[in-house]
Amino acid sequence: MHKIDENLKKKLASTTASAKSFLKPLDGVSDDDAKTIIKRYVAAFEGNFLTWMGGASISARSVVSKFAADENLWVEIRDDHPSMLRNFAKCSKAEPDATDFQYVHNEVMKIRNLVSDLSGVKNITLMTALENTSASFIPYLAELAKQLGCKDLTYTDVHGEADIEHANQFLEALSDEQKLGYQNAENEIDDTLVLTLGLLRKIFS
Repeated sequence: MHKIDENLKKKLASTTASAKSFLKPLDGVSDDDAKTIIKRYVAAFEGNFLTWMGGASISARSVVSKFAADENLWVEIRDDHPSMLRNFAKCSKAEPDATDFQYVHNEVMKIRNLVSDLSGVKNITLMTALENTSASFIPYLAELAKQLGCKDLTYTDVHGEADIEHANQFLEALSDEQKLGYQNAENEIDDTLVLTLGLLRKIFS
């Protein structure tokens, strides 16, 4: 096991706390609000997450980072997670429409542009941030779906079980990746965390 940088741990803990603060108290979320949140989440992630993980895979310099991204990408493709997410949305009667895609467009484009830089430290940071913050928003999505009568919680069940392991795996990966010749690694990590939180804020706030 590779040692995780303590400063990095603190940054990710702060990022996770910020993401959690975006989640409205469940007792104050109407059915319409619950549908809107799920729609926006699906609009942002269904068609993009595989590409973002692929960007991390091909840009990683560290062997540890490459392994983490490749393993996660393999699972996402093998188990067809986009269809899993779409079934979750269907069961919740919360499939996105053009309005939802337009709503998250600017934040999604910022992430796409970041990924297209093919910077290993940026892309591994993105994956690390999403895997760590998901410990807050995946259970939250499950509760919203239950409120809407959804019985197919495969997506949230699978990600709830796996993401703790993946979160630690990517923390190790980023600790290793940041050491490999990046001139402004700390700034790039900070900027990526800000962009990731911007996307999550747009979806959940």
